[in-house]
Amino acid sequence: MHSTNALLMALLSLGSLSADADPVLGALLHVPRKWIAKKIYFMNGAALAQSDTDLFVISLKDKDGNVIASFNTADTDGDGPIVKDTPVEMVLNTSHAGYNTEQLAVAVEAGLCTVEYDETDSGTAVALTSAQIQVYGEWKQTESFEALA
Repeated sequence: MHSTNALLMALLSLGSLSADADPVLGALLHVPRKWIAKKIYFMNGAALAQSDTDLFVISLKDKDGNVIASFNTADTDGDGPIVKDTPVEMVLNTSHAGYNTEQLAVAVEAGLCTVEYDETDSGTAVALTSAQIQVYGEWKQTESFEALA
């Protein structure tokens, strides 16, 4: 049995990708009840610099395909570079219907969450190496954020 504030932790292994994938096969998160996405991290086994010509966007999506959180390595308007084996915090989607500005979290409906990898390159694929996404949140058992306080 889970309490109202039961912790949710999940590790999604993305492997080593070098081509677009939506969804990334094997990187699926099934959550059987409503939950709150608090922090989501991305980690890669190789460093990747920011670039406007060789970049990627990695996104965690809810059951309806809406982005919960993402990370973008574009030089212009991107989120930053990737340091080898160092987690970077993915950016929670403030446009998601479940985003709460007071909690700085996203309420997500029960169902299957997927990962999208969107790569852009100028001739050499931007490849991931032993990549993973770490999800931290709480089970959502009530309709309001206030109950999670």
